[in-house]
Amino acid sequence: MDVYQTDDDGYLVGTVAADPDPLTPGNWLIPRGCVGTAPPALGANETAHWAGGAWTKRPDLRGRVYWLADGSRHEITARGVALPEGALDEAPPPPPPPIPARVTMRQARLALLGAGLLSTVNATIESMAGVQGEAARIEWEYALSVERDSPLVTGLSAALGLTAAQLDALFTTAAGL
Repeated sequence: MDVYQTDDDGYLVGTVAADPDPLTPGNWLIPRGCVGTAPPALGANETAHWAGGAWTKRPDLRGRVYWLADGSRHEITARGVALPEGALDEAPPPPPPPIPARVTMRQARLALLGAGLLSTVNATIESMAGVQGEAARIEWEYALSVERDSPLVTGLSAALGLTAAQLDALFTTAAGL
C-alpha cells in the first residue's frame, strides 16, 4: 500500500510503501509523517500541504526571483509563499534622472547650439528693449550659471515656444556636457 510522506511542516515529500503489520493481518504500518489519503493532482509550481486532516494546494515558487516597483529584488525561499501583488518579472527601469536646477553658462550654450537654438536665443536677447533687455544681456553675457526657474529662462522659453518638457530636456542635455 502506498502512503504519502510529509515533512515536519506538512508538505508532501513523496510516496512510500507501507509495510504490512506482522502482528495484525490486513493492517499496515504507516510511517511517521505519512498519510493514506492521496494528495490532489498538482500543476506547475504547486505543492500539497497536509493540515487538519486534508490536503490543500499551495504555491511552490522557491527560487523565483521578482522585483517590486521600488526596484527592490526578492527571492522566494519557502513553500507556500505566493508572489506579492504587483510583483515584476524583471527589474523596473530606473527612474529618470532629476532635472538639473542649474547648469553652467557653457553647458547651456552648448546645449542650445546642439538643439539649433543658440542663434535664435542670441537674437531674442538682443531684441529685448529697455532696462529688462539690458538686464537680460548682462545676465546672458556675464552669469556663470543658468537657473532653470530664473526669469530670463522663463521669458526665453516662452518667447521660443518651448514646453516645460522641452526645457527640461535642454537642461538635462546641458548637464551632461
